[in-house]
Amino acid sequence: EFFALQVGNVLTKKVMQKENYEAHHLVPGKLIVDFLNKLPFKLTKDQLSVLSEIKNDMLASRPMHRLLQGDVGSGKTVVAATAMLMAVESGYNAAIMAPTEILARQHFETLKKWCDLIGVDVLLSYGGMKAKEKKELLKRFEEEKNFILVGTHSLLHVKESVPNLGLVVIAEQHKVDSPGIDASG
Repeated sequence: EFFALQVGNVLTKKVMQKENYEAHHLVPGKLIVDFLNKLPFKLTKDQLSVLSEIKNDMLASRPMHRLLQGDVGSGKTVVAATAMLMAVESGYNAAIMAPTEILARQHFETLKKWCDLIGVDVLLSYGGMKAKEKKELLKRFEEEKNFILVGTHSLLHVKESVPNLGLVVIAEQHKVDSPGIDASG
């Protein structure tokens, strides 16, 4: 099954590379520099390397499909945030979809804290939103200012599509089945 999936991915990639797409993203500038300078930590060499690859993908004239893997605490969220801000700086909105409401709220809180430092709005969407909250969210979609939208799979069911969407990040939570540790020796 895995082999068949990989063959399908390779074939899809080859077809997409032959298509002529127009590059829409801009070279990262002041917003990204401000963001990275205002973080309470410095990015690692590996994080910066991955961001360089993502930047090159976003500047290319083909869609980007990228898997970012790493251990808990390795900085996947800050890399994703920077990529989403690259889209925002290019005049687009960005979205991140999490598998659970708890994880979506965690991403929302983290991204909001970081993005407040540079004046970028972060919005939240989830399945249990009240009608008033949904109405306010949809009203925000009509405004000119770009944003990052954080949500659960409810993002797939937003009645109004997210306008001018330039990047989508799908955050996945992996469960590891551990056989357990026998502490008896």
